[in-house]
Amino acid sequence: MARLIIREATAGDYEDVFCFYEENPDDHVMLRDEADVRNAISNGTFFIAIDTEADNNGRICAASAVYDVPSTLDSGGSVLLKEAGGSLTKPIMRGLGLHKIFHAARGLHEYILDRFGFDYYFGAIILPNPPSVKNIERMGFEPWTEAPKKLVEERAPYALTDEGIGFFRCKEAALQSHAKFLLDIQNVGHVVRHGENSQTEQVEVVLSIETLKRYRPIVEIIAAGDFEKLT
Repeated sequence: MARLIIREATAGDYEDVFCFYEENPDDHVMLRDEADVRNAISNGTFFIAIDTEADNNGRICAASAVYDVPSTLDSGGSVLLKEAGGSLTKPIMRGLGLHKIFHAARGLHEYILDRFGFDYYFGAIILPNPPSVKNIERMGFEPWTEAPKKLVEERAPYALTDEGIGFFRCKEAALQSHAKFLLDIQNVGHVVRHGENSQTEQVEVVLSIETLKRYRPIVEIIAAGDFEKLT
C-alpha cells in the first residue's frame, strides 16, 4: 500500500514546492511569489502531501495553502483577508480526495486560530471552471457577492474570459463536517480510490498536521457541533 504524509511545509521545503508547481503546471492553480509562499509557510498554512515511496526530487505529490491578502474594505478600513489557494495534485494522485483533506485542514486552522476573522476567509476561482466551483461549494463555500471592490479589481487581470473571477466564502456550519472528516481519516488511516471495473485502491495517509496535534480537543468540539463552547 502506498503511503502519504500530509503536513505543513517548512522553510526547507520551499525549493521542492517551487519545483513541484513548475513540473505540474495548471492555469487555474498558480504559485504565488516567493514572499507570499514563505509567509504562508511561516504561518503554518502551506500544506503538502509527501509520497514516501517517491524519490526525493518528486516526493511532493500535492500542495495547498492559505495566503495573507492585505486589502481595503468598501468602507475604507484596512483588513487582512485570508485566501484559500487552489489545491494542486499530481495526475497520478488524483481521485484520492486530497483536495478535500486540504480544504478541511485549512478551514479548521483558520477558524481555530482566528474565529472572529473567519468572515474574511475566502476562495477565488478563475472562471469558467465548473469542477472547481462544484468542489468548493461541496466543501461549504458559498458565492461571496460582497467581496471588497479593491480585491475584485486586483484580481480582474487574471481572468481568462468575460466570466471573470468567482469569489466564495466558507460557511461556519461547514466546519463540523470538516472536523468529522479529518478525525475519520486519522482514525481509519487510509483513503480509497475507486477505479474502473469497480476496482479500488487503498492509500495509507498519515495526517501530521498541527491542527490535529495541538488543537484536537477543539476539533472534537467542532465535530460535535458544540460551537457555543468556543465562545
